[in-house]
Formats: sequence, C-alpha cells, structure tokens
Amino acid sequence: MKNKIYIRLKESLVLTAKNFKELYPTDKPLVNQTLNDSLNSCISCIDYEVLKERISEKRAQQYIKWLTDLTCKLHAE
Repeated sequence: MKNKIYIRLKESLVLTAKNFKELYPTDKPLVNQTLNDSLNSCISCIDYEVLKERISEKRAQQYIKWLTDLTCKLHAE
C-alpha cells in the first residue's frame, strides 16, 4: 500500500510533464511552473497521508525527496 502512493504520484508527475511538453513545446517556463505546481500538489497528498497515519514521517520525507528529484529531471528533459 505504501509504495502505491508514491507510484501514483510519480505517474501523475510524468504524465503532466509529457502532456504539457506536447501541448506547449516552446513554452518552457509554463511547463516548469506546471511541474512545480504539480509537485506541490503531490507534497500536499503526501502530507495528508501522514496526517491519516497511512505512512510515516520518515517515509513521507523520502517520497518528497524522490519526487523533487524527479521533477528536477523532468525540467531538464
């Protein structure tokens, strides 16, 4: 269950990046801002899962780091 949360959020970020890069191939600032907004939404989802005690704070920090690293990678692509 715990990894499903991360996998779902990761897929969401990758899909957002793919869609916006296809729709706006020349507007990199828009794509990057959208990715940042999506990351913030993912972090809110993770915080909610911690609040509901479905995942630990340590696991949440790990997921946030992974998703942040992924977002940085998606910016560079």
